[in-house]
Amino acid sequence: MPDLTPPASTKTTSWTAVWQLPVLLVGMVLLGVGLYLAKPRYTPPDFHGMLDTVDQYLEADNPEEARIRMDTLVEEGIETQNDLTRGRYYQYLGDHDWLVYSDLYPVPVDTPESAVQLRKVVEAYETAEGFGRTLDGLSMQRWAETLVLRGQEDDALAIVDRMEAKDAAMRYSLIRRLIEKHRSDGDPEAFARMLDRFERTLRDESDKKEQLKQRQWVAQLRARHYLDVEDPQRAIDYINREMQRLRAAGADDAPDLLVLLGQAYQKIADFDNARRLYAVSQQMIQDGNPLNGRILVGLAQIELAVGGEGFEDRAHTLFGRAAKEHPMGEAYIDALIGRAHVEAMMGRVTDSVDHFRLAIAQMLDVTPAWDPRRKEVTEKIASHVDRSIDLEQYDDALDYISLLLPMYDGGKALPAESLFQFAEIHEKIGEARMTRAESMDPLTWAGPGDPPIKARRNAYQEAAHHYGQSAEYFKRHADTVTVIDDEAHGESLWSAGQNYDLAQRWPDAIDIYAEYVTTRPGDGEQLKARHHLAKAYMADRQYESAVGIFKDLIDENPQSNWAYSSLVPMARCYTAMGQSDAAVRVLLSIVDGHPGIRPESDTYREALVDLARTYYLQGQDDPVYFVSAIERLDTAVERYGNTHDGPVLRYMLGDSLRRSSRDLAEQAQNARSERQRLAFQAERNERLRNAEMYYDQVITELEARFAAARSDLENLYLRNAYFYKADCSYDRQDYTVAIDRYREAAQRWSDHPSSLVAQVQMVNAYCELQEFQQAYVANQNALWQLSQMEDEVFDSPDMPMTRQHWEDWLRWSSELKLLDKQSASAQ
Repeated sequence: MPDLTPPASTKTTSWTAVWQLPVLLVGMVLLGVGLYLAKPRYTPPDFHGMLDTVDQYLEADNPEEARIRMDTLVEEGIETQNDLTRGRYYQYLGDHDWLVYSDLYPVPVDTPESAVQLRKVVEAYETAEGFGRTLDGLSMQRWAETLVLRGQEDDALAIVDRMEAKDAAMRYSLIRRLIEKHRSDGDPEAFARMLDRFERTLRDESDKKEQLKQRQWVAQLRARHYLDVEDPQRAIDYINREMQRLRAAGADDAPDLLVLLGQAYQKIADFDNARRLYAVSQQMIQDGNPLNGRILVGLAQIELAVGGEGFEDRAHTLFGRAAKEHPMGEAYIDALIGRAHVEAMMGRVTDSVDHFRLAIAQMLDVTPAWDPRRKEVTEKIASHVDRSIDLEQYDDALDYISLLLPMYDGGKALPAESLFQFAEIHEKIGEARMTRAESMDPLTWAGPGDPPIKARRNAYQEAAHHYGQSAEYFKRHADTVTVIDDEAHGESLWSAGQNYDLAQRWPDAIDIYAEYVTTRPGDGEQLKARHHLAKAYMADRQYESAVGIFKDLIDENPQSNWAYSSLVPMARCYTAMGQSDAAVRVLLSIVDGHPGIRPESDTYREALVDLARTYYLQGQDDPVYFVSAIERLDTAVERYGNTHDGPVLRYMLGDSLRRSSRDLAEQAQNARSERQRLAFQAERNERLRNAEMYYDQVITELEARFAAARSDLENLYLRNAYFYKADCSYDRQDYTVAIDRYREAAQRWSDHPSSLVAQVQMVNAYCELQEFQQAYVANQNALWQLSQMEDEVFDSPDMPMTRQHWEDWLRWSSELKLLDKQSASAQ
């Protein structure tokens, strides 16, 4: 088949085939030109306009918005601009940083953070001037104030000197601020130096009206200074002279100066002139002028000074008006102090304390530490403290003295006089609470109803608290005066130890007495201090330490009263340490003819009673000691049986007689002859009858007391006396009497597990009498009671159920089959 495809052309391509290419190129060129023409042209930042906006925000006191614009300036390259533009930026940066500081610290503080902020302000203004920027008056003022806050007073004054005449008000304001600062700091030399400089500055003031105004302010400040330093006569001379000079210069009399002059006359007790000047001043001022507050206070103070019928009421009214009508004036604090003082004089303690507290709060908030009113209020409060103490109104005294705590760093920096007053007041309150507690002693209670036990306990607790507080303040007072008053140091240190004793704060008492012994070896109270130190160790159960001090004191000063007083406590320490033999040796040295201790002394009484008790306790382990216990207890009962300790002494004597009778029973059984057996038996019965008598006396005496008046030991002895009295009858084989006494004990102590003992012994007694039906009934009662008792009851050390009781009950229950009613009936 033939090829129908036409042959390829060999001719050049025609124009009509390629005309699109030039058009495309032209279009691209036109597009590029269009894009170029459409692109916005670069406009350089308007730094001056942006700085104007920053300035507006700063004038509006809006540093936040100003900061945003300033950050934009930095981003746009403010640092690439000329020096004048950059200088303007740094001036505004200083203004901004100053406003930030003022917002952060409305009251200047000295902290690392505040110091950084102040440094930034100074650096910004210095940089601005370095770029040739001329700062305006406001920026200069802020710069100078920053330097003042940084303590660069001379640099601040150099800034002030450079301020222009049109900024005179700012200059005066800065210098006055420095003057007030030095007055507030209590720096009289710097204060006087700045006042002199201010007066020199005023000489160049062209505005005479402004000059007179500032001179009057200086005169007022100097006069106040003379009054602050208690130099009223100098104040009078100065004010009179300066007022004449101001009059000569064309100034009207300033009521402020007249009031100051009146105050000066008041301080020298020229009350007529003071009243006259106050009256003239009142005529010159409008109602509501804060100056009237100062006048009212002055008039009130004169009423107090002059006195006369109704003076307290008149003074109180004037002080009250000053406080009510001028709560924002500078006389407000004086009005509060005066009002509180008068109210104290009038006996209105609550109102007085409230107004003193408010005055002190105001002083701490708005006055410098050197303000003389702080001393004044301290002295006035101290006078009312002394008056309250004299009237024995100790709680009022504490309310007054406590007002001073905020003024002295929460009490940490109290002066010595206030520390002593605090100590004395707490001691007096402790004594009053102790007296109150003792008045509620159940042994002597004669009031209606039962003794107020809870109130008594609370009174003791309050007494201990106040004694502890007193001790702490006495210790602080001793530390404060240790160098300046050695005698006062010793007295307060001793009082601290005694009050810690009374507060039963033994470790603190130990520390104080140890310090006294160590630091005051030449004092006449050394032996007494060593004795009290040992007793504090003893009370704190550090018996070995106590014994060591007691022993040294006795060995070194054997014939001193403090040696005699240390013997019994030392013996008690030996007893507490389990060294009864050592205790007995010490006590015997007293009761068996000590050359310096008479039988009628308290030391002898304590020794005899302790010796008898020690023998009694030893007899419980070894009955041989009961013989010695009976001998000593018999003497103790004869001598001291009518004292508060009488029931306890009689109980121990009765119990020693009862327990020692068991040995006589054994000796009777082992007797070699009938005569000897009968003698032992007779002696045994005699001891048992005497024991019954003493138990009966114990019951009578202790039952006559209020239950609250009995100690735990006395309650135990009372309960046991019921049972042991019955046991004595049982041991004497007087079973009928024993049954009656056991029944009485069971009824009296029906709510106590010990009543089971009585029930068991009634069973045993009925069996001994061969009255088995009654024994059965009693046995059933005992079994029922036994079933109601918990197991731990039998482990109680005060359960008077002996092994013999159990054995006898078991024997009778077994031999006579008391568990079987028919068997019991058949007997």
